[in-house]
Amino acid sequence: MSMYPGRARGDYQGRGNFRGGPRGSRGRGGGGGPPPPMVNRDQPLNVTVIANCFAVKKLPEKEYFLYDAFFPEVKGFPRRQELFERLQSVIAPDVFVPRALYDGKALAYSPRDLETGKQAGQGLSFLVGWSDTPPRQEKPGVYRIILKATTSNRIRPKDLVTLIKDQNVVNNPQAATALNILNLLIRQDSNRKYPHNASKFFSKVGKLDLPGIELWRGYFQSARPTRDNILINIDTTMAAVIKGGSLLGLCMDYLKLTNTRELRLERTSARYHTLEKFLRRVKVTTRTSPNRVKTVHGLVPEADNFAFSKDGQNMTVSSYLLNAYQIRLAHTGIVGIRLSKPGAERDIVAPLEICNVQEGQFYKQKLPDIYTADAVKFACLRPAERLSAITGKSSNDIADSPIRHYHQSESIIEAGLEIDPDPINIRGQLLALPKIKFKGNDLTPANGSWNVVNRSLFKPSSMKFWGVVNFVERPGSMLEQVVRSIMSCGSKLGMSMFLSEYLFAVQVELIQLTEDVTHPAVVESGSGQAAEMVLNRAMATMRNKCGAIESQPLLVILLPQNAADVRQRVKFWSDTSSGVLTQCLREGKLRKANDQYFNNIALKLNARLDGVNFVVESPAMNELRNRGPFIIMGADVAHPGPGVPKPSTTSLVWSDDFHAAHYNAIIKIQPPRLEIIQDLHKMVYEAVFRFGSKHGSPTQIIFFRDGVSEGEFEKVANNEIYDIKAAIETLWKEKGIKDPKPKLTHHILFFPQENSPANDGKGNCVAGFVSNQEDLSHPSTTDFYLQSHSAIQGTSRSGHYTVIRDEIFDLNVEKIQGLAFSLCHVYAKATRSVSIPAPVYYADLACARSEFHYVPGTSGAMSDSASVSSGNGGFILDEWQMNFKPAKGVSNMYFL
Repeated sequence: MSMYPGRARGDYQGRGNFRGGPRGSRGRGGGGGPPPPMVNRDQPLNVTVIANCFAVKKLPEKEYFLYDAFFPEVKGFPRRQELFERLQSVIAPDVFVPRALYDGKALAYSPRDLETGKQAGQGLSFLVGWSDTPPRQEKPGVYRIILKATTSNRIRPKDLVTLIKDQNVVNNPQAATALNILNLLIRQDSNRKYPHNASKFFSKVGKLDLPGIELWRGYFQSARPTRDNILINIDTTMAAVIKGGSLLGLCMDYLKLTNTRELRLERTSARYHTLEKFLRRVKVTTRTSPNRVKTVHGLVPEADNFAFSKDGQNMTVSSYLLNAYQIRLAHTGIVGIRLSKPGAERDIVAPLEICNVQEGQFYKQKLPDIYTADAVKFACLRPAERLSAITGKSSNDIADSPIRHYHQSESIIEAGLEIDPDPINIRGQLLALPKIKFKGNDLTPANGSWNVVNRSLFKPSSMKFWGVVNFVERPGSMLEQVVRSIMSCGSKLGMSMFLSEYLFAVQVELIQLTEDVTHPAVVESGSGQAAEMVLNRAMATMRNKCGAIESQPLLVILLPQNAADVRQRVKFWSDTSSGVLTQCLREGKLRKANDQYFNNIALKLNARLDGVNFVVESPAMNELRNRGPFIIMGADVAHPGPGVPKPSTTSLVWSDDFHAAHYNAIIKIQPPRLEIIQDLHKMVYEAVFRFGSKHGSPTQIIFFRDGVSEGEFEKVANNEIYDIKAAIETLWKEKGIKDPKPKLTHHILFFPQENSPANDGKGNCVAGFVSNQEDLSHPSTTDFYLQSHSAIQGTSRSGHYTVIRDEIFDLNVEKIQGLAFSLCHVYAKATRSVSIPAPVYYADLACARSEFHYVPGTSGAMSDSASVSSGNGGFILDEWQMNFKPAKGVSNMYFL
């Protein structure tokens, strides 16, 4: 069985329908207040909720002509859109009446034939510059745009209704083109007014200032086909934007400087490299060429003294500016920017003070960790606030929703498109709740959460061979607290905890515990610069003290608050070199740790030591068990950040017990940004072989795949199903396969009515809400939206599941929904249901550990934010493979 669950994109980055109940029905949702009375969840319960979608009341009557758009010299999406807008509004406004639609890439759509009166196939050619008069010749800053009619038939958006009923939207290019036209129509006005990307626009209204960066709110808008109609999906979103204005001021702000003299930086300075990385590819204008936008390619020390030759004369930047432009520099000796590309014949250098940063440029690097909390708080909107913003009834903290302006849009009016201004209602169900089983008892979760207090874990492990390694400079009483708390919390959960005989140290200070310890316990302390040596000493001491190590050893590692390098070395040693499990504890959290914190640590330790914290009991899980041995797999691909020359990471996790509660993992690397998992055949082969060696031949395989973009969906699904079946057939005869793909990179939200049993009291749906297929499903696929968790803050987002192949449940969607919901309750380190099935979550965790698999000190071991490409050299996977090491022990859940 094969399914693609999608990860819901969070409010910060960065995985609809027409009918909702009776047509035209509306309601007020998203309200908070006290939760409604508890209802019986032994059986599914029908409910109705509001979705952030708006029905298309009338599709455009117009026909559109399709043109290939060529921009030979221009590659960037924003610049192409700027130039095409300038072409229509300034250069040739009489040609584009009414205005054409441009997708920012290679296609333009016109509601009239632009080549009327011209020889067929001749095309149209325009020169576009930045002056108010049309340029007559190509020169720097002037670009040629060529439009050529395609041989395609005219596009009629109104034909979408027929295509939807024929369930032919996916494979029909006319349907895809017509949907593209709808998307361009609804985005035209906002794209002309605001900074934007393909589907979102952003405004500085209510922005949040950070050093060098601003956080802007905005909106996502997209046309979506459903089985009955076309919907417009609108959601709030957020982006990090580089501050516009003075480049000198930006540099001071980003580095948190108070005196410009602090910008007298040498190339070897850490600040120099930090600033250069931040500014690379930023667009600026200069006082000497205010109408030409230029790109920063690097920094130069002492820019005012940079020497060059012009017309046979030697001069410096400062003397040139003074003589040619009467600009006297006020800040000397500080860094400047290099505007020429690496390897150019001559360097073009500009002082910071004559440059201005264009407003609205997206910050494409990973947001520094210290600002993550600010970003989450800024993006987080309560359900009532979010619904109010989406429907256009918001406050001054965010720009107007596009739904308020569709009826005034020139493009929409001219096309004859009509959109209902009110959001739709959709039908759904609250799924029956599964049981969470512990050792000796079970419970029913309350809105997706439960408590482990006074309960024994389903399969408690033994923590016998363990010790503590300390890298904190002044631990004080922290060491005793850690040992005592782990012992106490583990014992209360039923784990077998051993202290005096096996807790040990290697050297440095001996920390004597309380008087009830027969043999005083000691703890290893050491320097992070020699982490591997300290860890090896610790294991040597364990062997000397304990003799034969009969079960999985474990080291608890105490780390300083900021110790990324030490942690990387510890985890590389643990995951790939020694196979010894490690549990890292950060100083900052330990100083304010309580029983809840150590209970969570105990849950992770038990799962890593081959224990099982709890299992789920439900009709779907029982049916799987009754059918015979089964494997549940989760797979993911994680790509490096923009401009980071690192491989993509792939992972496969699989269950190795009959409760789908314990998992193993394989991690590999492949060329960057490749969506298909290249080694999936080998990975599935290994997983099925190891499962079969332990439990016998499986009769059922459920495969969850995350991380697939919509554009790659069909190709990835076809390739990977082939690889899965080929791997299975290599080992045994064909098995039943189910492949659901959860996808969370969507923007569908649900808002329950105020007094609905679906309301959690905060305006979110309770855990277990699933959408009705007739109301939101895609015309040509089996898919559904499942909100499996309760929101801790902000507005909950559901997972979107598409079933690609099902040989187990015969496309009984209710059973598939029940299975997916059940698997959201077996995430070992949380006592609450999670937003996607646990195997998908584990695959994501495994991918995130890839930096720990690279040899410390190599490029792969660096985080994405620490390694940004300079644009030099090609990508050679073999060089990365040399430093990427496989996990030492893949039979335990080391990735937790």
